[in-house]
Amino acid sequence: MIKCTHNFFHSNYHIMKSDNKKNNEAIDELVKKSQQGDKQAFSHLYDLLINSIYRYVYFKATGPDVEDLVEVIFIKIWQNLDKYEKTEYQFTTWAFKIAHNTVIDHYRKHRPLYPLDETIIIADDNKETNPKLQTENSLNNSIVKKALNELKDPYKQILVLKFIEDLSNEEIAEITGRSEVSIRVTKYRGLKKLREILIKHGIS
Repeated sequence: MIKCTHNFFHSNYHIMKSDNKKNNEAIDELVKKSQQGDKQAFSHLYDLLINSIYRYVYFKATGPDVEDLVEVIFIKIWQNLDKYEKTEYQFTTWAFKIAHNTVIDHYRKHRPLYPLDETIIIADDNKETNPKLQTENSLNNSIVKKALNELKDPYKQILVLKFIEDLSNEEIAEITGRSEVSIRVTKYRGLKKLREILIKHGIS
């Protein structure tokens, strides 16, 4: 029965997952140039990462905080580029770890996480360049959004990284600092809880 929930996720977010099919060699080249101080290269890197980072923050933060947090994340990525070294993990995993820690630090200092505001108004009419609008269009299934918001944060966090950002258990473990066994257990429990919520909303 849990598999049903998994399929429901993929059927609603397959368009979003396609964003993650990046050319890793191109990203690595942009990273090298950015580390040498090439701001134009970093601008291109920003364009490749913005939608994925924005989506992640969108699910973790309240409306007024999303854009500020995204800006802080990219400032930190730029400031810490010289510390990045190529490993078995992709650069995007390193960037998501910064995003993950930034969101956690922000709400640890300010206030607990709140559910998403369903009445967020999108001001920018440019559908191709506005990540907020792209996210809102891709996440037009309000039932799924409400279901995710009813999950405890650890479950929501893992499900967003796994099924929306399409990251592997190994990558999620690196980002969150948890073991792969813990990721698998949390994913299983999260899917089970999500299915219960979806059934409550009339989705089976």
